[in-house]
Amino acid sequence: MTVQFHRNPANMAELMAWSDMSVSAGGSTLWELAFMGLPSVTLVLAENQEGAVRRLEEQGVCQSAGWATQVDSRTLAERIEFLAYAEGLRRRFSVAGKDLVDGLGSQRVIQAMLSKLGGED
Repeated sequence: MTVQFHRNPANMAELMAWSDMSVSAGGSTLWELAFMGLPSVTLVLAENQEGAVRRLEEQGVCQSAGWATQVDSRTLAERIEFLAYAEGLRRRFSVAGKDLVDGLGSQRVIQAMLSKLGGED
């Protein structure tokens, strides 16, 4: 198993396309990971991330490791190793992520706004 660590890379989309899995905070990057179909071990860093991480885990998109402040390095390593060797689970996470985030949300919002504008005439 080869592991590479990247922090704030300039080529994030390229790395997501190349990777088999990621370790990520529970912020907006989770939606990008889901769109890319990249399975993730996810850490909660802030209160506003907790609900989304929990719901995405329930939907089979990622594996939560919980609050970063409460996870020791051994537990995190075990979560990473488990997902690394669970090919079927990674595949299910990938499919669930792509099903959840199809990249067409902005088009749906525009269509909804246009239909509201058209309905007011």
